[in-house]
Amino acid sequence: MKEFFLVRHVQSEHNVGQVEENMSSKLTDKGIREAKQMGKYFKRFNIDCIITSEATRTKETARLISESMDFRGKIAHTPLLNETYYDMKIKEQTEFREGFNRLIREYERRYEGDPVGFFDNMEIVEKEVDKLAKHYHSESIEHIEKRLNEFLDYLEKMKCNKIIIITHSRVINILHNIILGHPHLFYNIPTGRGYKPKGPGGLSRWRIEDKNEYELLTPMSTSHITS
Repeated sequence: MKEFFLVRHVQSEHNVGQVEENMSSKLTDKGIREAKQMGKYFKRFNIDCIITSEATRTKETARLISESMDFRGKIAHTPLLNETYYDMKIKEQTEFREGFNRLIREYERRYEGDPVGFFDNMEIVEKEVDKLAKHYHSESIEHIEKRLNEFLDYLEKMKCNKIIIITHSRVINILHNIILGHPHLFYNIPTGRGYKPKGPGGLSRWRIEDKNEYELLTPMSTSHITS
């Protein structure tokens, strides 16, 4: 059985607004403490491999986790796990993030108290997000889905059986939704222990065993997924 743990990077300067640069921001002192604590947690699982995005904050999180759990295995980095819209310039990232958050807030207000309508009509906001991304010459939702499916295929072929994957919160949400077969990738779909993938696009070879957003180690997001 192959197992992987999806982990959001620990707190970085980018997260607390100390720097705007997305890919090269470093960890805060709090983030360093969080990563060391996380390493102690993962020591019990006999991890074979660690994979991260290309962002400095995921690489530093991996290094500190590996040191804390005395890991001597392979640490790999891949652009397939990069944050969504990572290829924008700093000013464009800020403008896009403001526009994206404005779209989501407007959409949530429109369907407040109507969860069925919310999910049934989410394609509207996804089209608007794609228009916004195209304006800044960045990737589409279809491209994001394609590269993360490529990552899951790559993961399945790896010889490692217990893997820590350190990436970004939106990437984790999208991976969850791909596995569950949910048609709308950008919204965080709640799952519980033992939740079996379903839906026309669900990946039945994977099973989400546990999803822990905030209880284990705030603000880290951790998921345990098996095949």
